[in-house]
Amino acid sequence: LSANRFEITVRDLNLPIEDIRNRSLGIIDELNGKMPNYFGEQRFGSARPITHQVGRLILRGEFEEAVWTYIAKPYESEYKSIRKVRKELWETREVEGAAERFPEKFRYEKTLLYHLTKNPGDYQGAIKRLPEGLQQLFVHAYQSWLFNKALSRLVEDGWYDEEYEIPLVGYKTDLKDNRPENIIAEVMEEEGVSQEDFRLQEMPELRSEGSYRRAFADFRNFEILDIGEDDLNMAKHKMTVKFDLPKGTYATTFLREIRKN
Repeated sequence: LSANRFEITVRDLNLPIEDIRNRSLGIIDELNGKMPNYFGEQRFGSARPITHQVGRLILRGEFEEAVWTYIAKPYESEYKSIRKVRKELWETREVEGAAERFPEKFRYEKTLLYHLTKNPGDYQGAIKRLPEGLQQLFVHAYQSWLFNKALSRLVEDGWYDEEYEIPLVGYKTDLKDNRPENIIAEVMEEEGVSQEDFRLQEMPELRSEGSYRRAFADFRNFEILDIGEDDLNMAKHKMTVKFDLPKGTYATTFLREIRKN
């Protein structure tokens, strides 16, 4: 199977039913079967979008900051109780007794803190105690963030090339002298990150050669199945839609395009 089929209900819509239908179909016509192929927010962390931030810090060798960003950087979207714990730790960076302040389900925060309790100051060692897949996700999420940032600038400038593949930058990426890849180089310079950083000399198991991703993805078979009252949000509407997307393309990204207007 080269495509995934989705059936999703979009809620909390505050337009009249006919406007919802007309605007959605208008956007679909405008997109003409192609959408910007952004990575979805879940790639970076939905409640706490920090995965790519940790990745950048690891690439720059800022292991202490990477660890504290993962453990303690507070976000309004989290429950108040856990936000309070993070906020205090973000300010104090006090390791002693900190692991016990996190409920059981926050096992990675606990892992980092237990390691630091036994090995004060060994931030790189603390990161290595996390599952290898999670460590790699930090780097991959940062590559995805660079891709999204570059694509966003290109789309804002009206750039479009339905066949173009934008680099997910690594140390072997051959950046060409063209608009998309100049933008990537520009974003990396702003971020204080170089291609060489992806060799990760101090953590070679996480190094990344780089790869490529289509700038625009196809979508097919869009259909509005139903529009009606939203039973979970008073005086709002909901719309159920179905559509097909290629593997690796995010449904959340497609829905964001529909909801833009």
